Amino acid sequence: MAVQRESVEQLMGWLSQSERPDAAPLVERLAALVFQGDTGWPQRTEWVDAYSESLSGWFAGDSAREFEFADLTRPDADPGKLIDWFLPVVQEWEQRAADAETDRYDEPAYDDAYGLHYRLDRTQQVYEWYDESTATWRDQTWADLYAAQRHESTADSPTPADAAPPEWDENWAMFYRVGPGGVYEFADATTPGDETTGCTDVWFSHEQVLQRMARERATNSQRELIRKSIPNIATLVPGFDDLSDTAIAEIVETFLQTTGGK
Repeated sequence: MAVQRESVEQLMGWLSQSERPDAAPLVERLAALVFQGDTGWPQRTEWVDAYSESLSGWFAGDSAREFEFADLTRPDADPGKLIDWFLPVVQEWEQRAADAETDRYDEPAYDDAYGLHYRLDRTQQVYEWYDESTATWRDQTWADLYAAQRHESTADSPTPADAAPPEWDENWAMFYRVGPGGVYEFADATTPGDETTGCTDVWFSHEQVLQRMARERATNSQRELIRKSIPNIATLVPGFDDLSDTAIAEIVETFLQTTGGK
């Protein structure tokens, strides 16, 4: 069931004309939550279909409230009752959005190589970097440029990558150095995660490291899925914990096929 165009038209008409003091706050809160921040949305009749779709998304899975909304926006209904009903509904939606925002990101951590705090956007599977000058989170391209400029500002002249010994990043448990163009590169320890074993000769870009981390998280999630679904997997498949990513993916695919994806 989707929110009907007529209901949205009624809502827009009432809120654009209402003199109730709580009508304007409702318009503003719906604008921030549903209508892309446009506080003039009640006057934009050409966007009724798009607004219907947006409201349908918020009512999804709550057919009882969607039915109530349709009933309260009948032409002969009381606009005041609609406002009284809608305000606590919007408050619940705001809390839902706040909870989703909290779950969306990892706890920020500091990256020594970049000199910035970063966090993982779990929804988009990308890293964001905190720009203190604007108090906003920026993308990877900005972070790479910031790191390059930071390096240039702390050195009188560029230093060849092989002239300075690599340093250890505790957060990522990898060695790092400044490569060509002031861009940071990363390498594993000979024994991964153990600084004392020294640095390997294989260097990765920051993007490659992030992609590898994403793959490792996905593989770990698949391992947990297998363990929960097949408790005796370690007995059935000796060396299960040492299997490659490809082998783990094949086991998951076979399991889903035999269980019908359940």
